[in-house]
Amino acid sequence: MSRESIMISIIIPSYNAAGSLEKCLSSLVQQQYRNLDIILVDDGSQDQTADIAGEYASRDSRVRYFYQENQGVSAARNRGLNEALGKYVCFVDSDDWVEPDYISILVSKMTEDGLTACHISNDTVIPGGDEFKLLSKAEAQQEAFGNRGFQGFPWNKMFDINTIRRNHISFDVNVTMCEDLLFLIQYISCVQEPVVFMNCAPYHYVVSKSGTVKSRYKKQEIFNRKSLSETEGVRKCRPFILKEAQEAWKMRLVKAEVNTLRVLCANEMMHDVLTPPLMQNIRNNLISFLKYPYSARSSKVSVFLSAISPKLEFFVYKLHNR
Repeated sequence: MSRESIMISIIIPSYNAAGSLEKCLSSLVQQQYRNLDIILVDDGSQDQTADIAGEYASRDSRVRYFYQENQGVSAARNRGLNEALGKYVCFVDSDDWVEPDYISILVSKMTEDGLTACHISNDTVIPGGDEFKLLSKAEAQQEAFGNRGFQGFPWNKMFDINTIRRNHISFDVNVTMCEDLLFLIQYISCVQEPVVFMNCAPYHYVVSKSGTVKSRYKKQEIFNRKSLSETEGVRKCRPFILKEAQEAWKMRLVKAEVNTLRVLCANEMMHDVLTPPLMQNIRNNLISFLKYPYSARSSKVSVFLSAISPKLEFFVYKLHNR
């Protein structure tokens, strides 16, 4: 089978995405690689998402539109996986867009039971560096727990749909934070080595989405316990972690626990049953985190302050992010 004859499914979970969806879809239908199955899953939008998707589907038979009642991004991605017709699959968020050679780049090194990845547009790409580097499964898991380059997102990567289906891998609908990291770590544990990491950045991540992350640390009118699920998402990765990636996982868990304590502080819930075990694990791993060479200085400060007082850490965080 020639490379050009392989069908690639692209899954786009969408919710009230009318403001950005046209740019996203336009970048996909104009891909240099033509054999595409573009799946848009509308997760109960109440704006003009359906109209935009319908217009593209009427003009391009490769675009398929599916509507479901609002269930969250994990359910939307799972629906896309169920509907996918391609041999390989990518995910693109509806407020992002990609360069015309995005699919061509990822599929060029893709193999059965494999994984390819690229940088995103706000990452640093090494000028004149190697075209790609090869990672072991353990190295790929370590990279997934980092916050630069490879990262723990499903977008900026290409997956083998048969590997996903054969190993019953799906997005956990009960976890709303790090559900994508959990999916990726589980997938990596099942792939054939090596994982290919391309030294280019054809995926454009819309940075304004980071506001949704910062909004977690504001008091909620009606508290939703799902906003505490980051720690759970990272913990659920444990059965799939390879030995060489255990330390990276532990350090990522500490960061998740600090973030969860921030949510509790923001909502004046430090009396919550989660607080004591979160603080205990942070303190147990404090020295290891401070010595860990891949931890950012700002993260080390946050972990150190949380070990003393989560309220103090939250106060400093708010001052820094005013």
